[in-house]
Amino acid sequence: MADPVELLQRALQEKFQSRRGRPLKFELMPPLNEKEISAFAARLPGPLPPEMRRLLAFARGFTIEVDEDWPQDIEEFLVDFTGAEESLPGAQDTLGALPHPAYVACDDGGNSWAVDVDGASGAWGAVMYICHDPPEMTIQSRDLAGFIADALDLGRSGRISNIARVCNGKGGGDRGQPQWAYTAREARTAADPALARFASGLAESVRVYDLRALRPGMGFDWSPMMPDGRVLRDNRNLIFAIEPRTQARGALGRLVKRRA
Repeated sequence: MADPVELLQRALQEKFQSRRGRPLKFELMPPLNEKEISAFAARLPGPLPPEMRRLLAFARGFTIEVDEDWPQDIEEFLVDFTGAEESLPGAQDTLGALPHPAYVACDDGGNSWAVDVDGASGAWGAVMYICHDPPEMTIQSRDLAGFIADALDLGRSGRISNIARVCNGKGGGDRGQPQWAYTAREARTAADPALARFASGLAESVRVYDLRALRPGMGFDWSPMMPDGRVLRDNRNLIFAIEPRTQARGALGRLVKRRA
């Protein structure tokens, strides 16, 4: 993983501008002191990684003015590594897909970005885009450094950020028949042992999504399971299943209890 602090240090020396040549503002948020870092770490499910401690001691986050050509109509993109309530008022619930999400950004439309934090090791993994409408979760970046780079691209002339691509549904290819989606039967007979094991106790109506390749735009929507459905996950693996709660019975119920 690239060093997030080095990415931000280089950004301080960079001149951001729109495609029309208008200067775009980039600004770091103040760092946290040791007491504030400890308080933030205490809210996490596992130990705060050393690289995150170093990042927070450098900056809590940053803001970057967005190129006016980005179709999301957002003037400024705010990234807050601490997920403070005042900066992330509209964080979208992941419905259990991310047991320990660390929200790092949101927009005015109720969409948000969250890091998948490992509950045991405390490691910060992939950054997920949690869309409000349609309700879906997709891979945004492989890690936080990648997300920072994607966010900085919003202010770089001539570039289309992966954030813009994912938000506009252009990051993962054909959403109609994604290669990472399986029926329960297809997943049970897959050559991949982790995928087959996860699907072994699932009902036939379940759809399985394997996002382990971590390609931006890979994901799933949970519209079919609304309003009372749930998302199942294969422990730490980014393998998911969705099903209406009214159809979850028997072996699936036992599976959910075992994985909870």
